[in-house]
Amino acid sequence: MKRLAMILAAAALFITAAHGQQKRWAVVKLSGIYMRIAPDYESALETQELMGTVVEIVGEKGYWREIESPQPYTAWCTEKGIIEMTPEELKAYQDAPKCIFTELYGHVYEKPSYEGQTICDLVGGDIMRLEGKKAKGWTKVILPSGEEGWVITKSIKPHKDFRNIAKGEGNRESI
Repeated sequence: MKRLAMILAAAALFITAAHGQQKRWAVVKLSGIYMRIAPDYESALETQELMGTVVEIVGEKGYWREIESPQPYTAWCTEKGIIEMTPEELKAYQDAPKCIFTELYGHVYEKPSYEGQTICDLVGGDIMRLEGKKAKGWTKVILPSGEEGWVITKSIKPHKDFRNIAKGEGNRESI
């Protein structure tokens, strides 16, 4: 609950930094990214962030980005794991209806079938936008990258309902 509130608060903040530059925001676009102490693959792994998490970019070195997560925790990841967004893009992302993946592990498919090509993997807690279409037990989603795909409906919960379920309230039926 606290983490979700921090994510929402981070997305809402478009405050000018002390040196007059607008803050830089990104959303984690992979199922999970590694955050390291230094911008180096051999650097110690400090923590991870999940798909859909809003982070602030506070530094960069080559293709490495120093990011601050909602916890707040500052560490380094590669630019491949996040998608930078303008304040307007981030607001649109934040305002869009979302779902959270509730299984331990799964996939997003190109079509509503296990026979479809796998677009990406998912881990529990990943957040995606809901596209709105459904097809026999499948729901269409939009990844932070903008790519669309299908997930098994019973493996996701609406983001707003997930907060209530965590408190022992809300509708436990699938979406």
